[in-house]
Amino acid sequence: VVMASGWPVASYVFEGHRADRSTVREVIEDVRRRFALQRVVWVADRGMVSEENLRVISEDGDRYLVGLVRRRSPRVQAVLQQAAGGTWQALPEGGQAQELRLPGHGDRYIVVRSPQRRSWERQRRKEAMRRSRDALRTLAQAVATGRLRAPEKIGARAGAILSHCHGHPYFAWALGPDGRFHFWVDRAKLRAELPVEGTYVLQTNHPTLDVHQAVAAYKELQTVERGFRCLKDVLALRPIYHRTEPRVRAHLFVAHLALVLGVALEKALQRAGLALSLDTALEALRPVRLVTLELDGHQTRLVTKPTPHAQAVLKAVGLPRLTPPDPCSEIA
Repeated sequence: VVMASGWPVASYVFEGHRADRSTVREVIEDVRRRFALQRVVWVADRGMVSEENLRVISEDGDRYLVGLVRRRSPRVQAVLQQAAGGTWQALPEGGQAQELRLPGHGDRYIVVRSPQRRSWERQRRKEAMRRSRDALRTLAQAVATGRLRAPEKIGARAGAILSHCHGHPYFAWALGPDGRFHFWVDRAKLRAELPVEGTYVLQTNHPTLDVHQAVAAYKELQTVERGFRCLKDVLALRPIYHRTEPRVRAHLFVAHLALVLGVALEKALQRAGLALSLDTALEALRPVRLVTLELDGHQTRLVTKPTPHAQAVLKAVGLPRLTPPDPCSEIA
């Protein structure tokens, strides 16, 4: 999904075996071809980032603002180490940020500490550790009872558990001389992980974008995630499994349309000065119903009375009064 000024303007469907970063060039070239773009700052998450993609973005003088993978990157580790002794500035929505530069690199780096992200990542870490611990205990019991004996199979199972449960950053394991399977919390790894929780790193080649603007622009990526989460959860659309390409594209088109409507509703609420989230607004509208009454062979249609919250939402989108359709003269 490609967003512009908060609106979803284009969406693309690719075959499932393709890595996200391999799709960037096609999307950028298509967007440039379809829209009369002049000054563009491309914002992307870490799954889209590669040196080749950054070069493609910069070809026509465009700018980028991208999130970086925090682990397994010596450059990001250098940025985080430098930030530890730097000066932080407060962000309007909470949290802290600072801008850094590395010798020999022309881009700017922005390190952000987010209390909300820290809480979310801490909860995910606890859940990952719990799931990993339970699965490793089951594996240890299988080894102890002799149901699993081959060392290569034990190692493969342990690796699969830590990969599936995201437990690699927290646990270590070994086979003892007695053939038993042992695992433990790797304190050194855990100590290295804790300071990173709630921290993310942005990279940009934009010369004048300040820290506040950069953080706000990057957070717009959450609009896409909220839109698809709304489609799957708030609108209660059950999982639908497709086997043909046209149906896959049609299903994702519905997802894109839901995102457009959700953004339109959010912007209408903002224009009306209503401090309601999309989820809250949709929940307020849920009890509003069109009711059909059958009386003496005729149909009468009524609309249930909206609550004050629902009435405020309807007014924000230009529907201060809900009028039912004309009643049918005969029962169909």
